[in-house]
Amino acid sequence: MHSKNKQAALSYAQKGWKVFPVTPNQKRPLTALAPQGYKNATSDLDTIEQWWTEHPTANIGLNLEESGLVCVDVDSYKENCVFDTYMHARELPKTLQQRSARGGTHYIFRSPPDAEYPGTLGEGVDVKHKGYILLEPSTFEARAYSWINDSMPADAPDWLLTAKSDRLKEDRPKTSIASQVFAPRTSLDPSRLKAEASQGINWHSNVLRLVGHMIAKGKPDFEVHATT
Repeated sequence: MHSKNKQAALSYAQKGWKVFPVTPNQKRPLTALAPQGYKNATSDLDTIEQWWTEHPTANIGLNLEESGLVCVDVDSYKENCVFDTYMHARELPKTLQQRSARGGTHYIFRSPPDAEYPGTLGEGVDVKHKGYILLEPSTFEARAYSWINDSMPADAPDWLLTAKSDRLKEDRPKTSIASQVFAPRTSLDPSRLKAEASQGINWHSNVLRLVGHMIAKGKPDFEVHATT
């Protein structure tokens, strides 16, 4: 009889993802079966069947790089998390999302071969690629990981692919937050921002980005006020 963890591990492997066993309710690799940790990850169904037959409650680790994936790990439960600020002038593609055991969010994207990323985008926002994350139904501190949606992973967005080179430029004079927020972005869709804000969806972020877009386009004050 298959445990739910075994069934999940096999289903991930059938997607071509490389998985490996992790100590139950922890994040440490189960070295009795995977002595090299995430480097032992595989999509071989027979191996996975054997691993989770021996340890049916083992957590499921995903080797991101070997699976062609990259994860933006957002600890939104932390007061100093900068994700909302970081995304003010950027578009977030619809992609696969998972809720972490502590209540954060994993945004999972397809990664091109040989891509390099910084370890972090700021406080509370890590980028995981040369390593691993846990997958549903894994648990940590007695709380479970769970999928938020079942979307296909989108291609890594440009702002993530260029994040490493941007981090290397941090020693250069920085522009103000206002100039970053109000910089013109051709990828913004004002109609969508207005529609979402009017429905209360990400209201603060969408209104700020809409106003920034209008100011960058030289719209007069009365038109900005009328819109908001």
